[in-house]
Amino acid sequence: MLSKPVLSSNHISNYTVEKLIGYGGFCNVYKIREISTGKTYAKKEYTNLNFKISDIQKEIKINKIISKCDSLYTIKYICSNMENTNEDLDEKYIIFELASKGALFDYLEIKNKGLSDINCKIIIYKVIKALQVLKANGICHRDIDPQNIFLDGERYQIKLGDFGLSEFIYDENGNKKLSKSKKGKKNFKAPEMLNGQKDDEYDGEKADIYSIGVLLFVLRICVYPFLKTEFYSIFNEDEQRYWKIINELIEKKYNSIIEFDPQFKDLFKKLVNPIPSKRITFEEILDHPYIKEVTYANEAQFSIYEDNLIEELNSRFQF
Repeated sequence: MLSKPVLSSNHISNYTVEKLIGYGGFCNVYKIREISTGKTYAKKEYTNLNFKISDIQKEIKINKIISKCDSLYTIKYICSNMENTNEDLDEKYIIFELASKGALFDYLEIKNKGLSDINCKIIIYKVIKALQVLKANGICHRDIDPQNIFLDGERYQIKLGDFGLSEFIYDENGNKKLSKSKKGKKNFKAPEMLNGQKDDEYDGEKADIYSIGVLLFVLRICVYPFLKTEFYSIFNEDEQRYWKIINELIEKKYNSIIEFDPQFKDLFKKLVNPIPSKRITFEEILDHPYIKEVTYANEAQFSIYEDNLIEELNSRFQF
């Protein structure tokens, strides 16, 4: 278990550090305020001394590419002291747009209860729209989970962030490039990242799609789908038995049962297919019967769906 760090004593000219808002094995994240404007931002401060300068610079490069797209669904890069240097500075940081309502994880954790079907649909829709922006720019995320999905503004706009483990999909010659890094959160890692040898390569985009499957499940139930290692084998060998196990877990946790939409089960199955090449694509996800009512909603209906999500999130966490 990581111990909570003390407030950063590092000072950046024209900024004051207000509070710690997140921490992990590689970095701490602080809310900071620009003195001259009063605007607030997020400062990602690297704490792991083994973190390579080249990896930080790759993260900066990826963030700058994504920010230029001006997407509604991604966190924007502001600046970094590592952008134009190869020096091993004592302090290494990146400053990002601050999502005012925090991370989606907090809203799930506070009640330890899943969301309604329609709210799962709209979140998945917006995350896929973000991933399509990444894909259009030759990038895969590789660390999709509720801690890296943020909520911003009065409308709780969904924004995908933390591109620290992101990779370029193509090499300098435009050829498809496979990933090797196995970093990431275990419960969201695709089986090809967990199995095999350390240097085995895999398709980062297909791994993202698997992670979307886990995300969908966690949003709906607030339980990891493959909490035990053997659950994934059971799911692939005997779905009926798997869902019986899941229903028993839910009944024990909530003292009630959840009636799963058959289309939810179908989409989940297509997202977590053990064969990466057979997983559903981003475009097919948006056109799937479970999601398509959001995908093809008119502006008025889409706004109603967003209102429903805001209401449910508001009921969980008051700022």
